[in-house]
Amino acid sequence: MLCFRLYRYLWRLRLVTFFKAGVFLLIALSFDAFGQQKKLHAEAVVVKLGTDSISPYLYLINYGHMQRGIITNSISQTQSIYQDETHKVGNKRLGVISYPSWNIINFKTGENWACSIGENHKTAVRQFEPHIDSSSYYSLSYADKFKKIAGFNCQKMIVVNKVTRVEDSIYVCKDLNNFDYRFGNKFGKIDFIVRSFAHVGKTTLVYTVVKADKIDVSSDTFVIPKDFIRFESREEYVKWAKKIKGN
Repeated sequence: MLCFRLYRYLWRLRLVTFFKAGVFLLIALSFDAFGQQKKLHAEAVVVKLGTDSISPYLYLINYGHMQRGIITNSISQTQSIYQDETHKVGNKRLGVISYPSWNIINFKTGENWACSIGENHKTAVRQFEPHIDSSSYYSLSYADKFKKIAGFNCQKMIVVNKVTRVEDSIYVCKDLNNFDYRFGNKFGKIDFIVRSFAHVGKTTLVYTVVKADKIDVSSDTFVIPKDFIRFESREEYVKWAKKIKGN
């Protein structure tokens, strides 16, 4: 009888141990699954805004219809940081402080949240920039001109505005067509655009993709942190800022 009781006790202990092990395994698997859910396989694209050595870069993370973008000082900078810089303007030196800031854009809804971490407050200002499909206004054709841009094999395309008849050009790379990102999006789903131009008066702005990668990012990348003060419009933010400054 004693042996039987001892055997039954050991068996119950074994079951408890199995149960604990099972619970631990379930928690571990749930945690792993949760961690997997928090990761998004996104596209990271770096665009150089200009052609000279001091031109800034635009670092973009794209996933589906969401995009997060920041202005950076180098091709390798991936986070917006606090900067206290001195710039020479004529014979004077001007101190400029820039706080961490970024934009979160939802191309499906047209929402553009401008987020910033200031000296005393964290803010997110909502704006609307509805996406308009203007691809039907342009005709595009390949030109027999090829060149390597930022290490990418590119081909020139002629772009003609059907309304104004103004002719322009872009450079595309078929090797990057597995990326969903398209700079500007105004030409629709065409080959990946590596270089495009914007004309403002007599000035021509050059935009060049210098880096394109597939990376894993947290889903929080496209979420406004809970401790940020949200403003539904630029006007609402300006009104608040004036009130804060007055105090």
